Amino acid sequence: MLRMVNRLVEPDEGRILINGEDITLLDPVDLRRNIGYVIQNIGLFPHLTVSGNIGLVPTLAGMPGGLLQERIRHLLSLVKLPPELFMDRYPRELSGGQQQRVGLARSLAMDPPLLLMDEPFGALDPVLRHQLQQEFLGIRKQLNKTILFVTHDVEEAFRLGDRVGVVNEGKLIRVGTPEDLIMNPGSSAVASLISVEQKMRYLDHLSVKAMMIPIDPSHILDGDLFIDNAREIMMASHADYILTGREGVVEGIAYPHDLLPAGGKDVRLAGQAHKLPVFDSSTIASEALSDMKRQGASIALVSGPGGTTGLLVMDEIVRLLL
Repeated sequence: MLRMVNRLVEPDEGRILINGEDITLLDPVDLRRNIGYVIQNIGLFPHLTVSGNIGLVPTLAGMPGGLLQERIRHLLSLVKLPPELFMDRYPRELSGGQQQRVGLARSLAMDPPLLLMDEPFGALDPVLRHQLQQEFLGIRKQLNKTILFVTHDVEEAFRLGDRVGVVNEGKLIRVGTPEDLIMNPGSSAVASLISVEQKMRYLDHLSVKAMMIPIDPSHILDGDLFIDNAREIMMASHADYILTGREGVVEGIAYPHDLLPAGGKDVRLAGQAHKLPVFDSSTIASEALSDMKRQGASIALVSGPGGTTGLLVMDEIVRLLL
């Protein structure tokens, strides 16, 4: 469906209109230069740097060098990749989340009015997926563009979409706001996607230990580290986030943009990390989720006898229940 919009696949019948204009009447090259495309497997050119990947199409279109460099730096800043750290890196030197950010920046290089996104966060781990979804919401507000976003994750569709379309067996069976679909599904097929009441009851019988994501010890750094050192460790390990704490007890989480030198070189990692709620591993899952909702928290820590053992990610739990 997305490939038909930019004419990589021609439809057998019917018409596709953009701003009321039949796309078959447009030059395919001009059409595609006005459409950004972000795919799940990213598809960066391995022999080009981050700068080269983002600037490829503008270069082919004849964008002047000075303007091109300014555009690349702006887009990297938009997707929260500091230009001075990432412009000259190659895709193999980036984590999955960083590559996906570059893919998004590349799709915006020509400032297209329309953006196609094919499961862009589907292959990422739950913590990173949530972080990129939140960042995407902020980017979407800044861009003010039309975005056609394909996902198999109902929660993601409801969180990110102004209007949601449900496709079943090749047919578009329902279109509306998330509220429309929840309050009036219109068919059993749509209702089956969003009816989670029965599954939610299982949470009264499960502990958070059964639903947590085990913590990777390599992501835990001492909170007394200076942010310059923490940033170097994060870059070297290609991590998309790090947990910070002391003596096996995690206290917070930090993302790459949290480690930019805003207050001087003597800033400690603990001061830049986001504090997270903490639950004992025996806590009933429904109670923990209710507490997280009350606090407005989407990620929490799970502690056990040996210290912090896992992460509780609201989105991942909802996705599993759906």
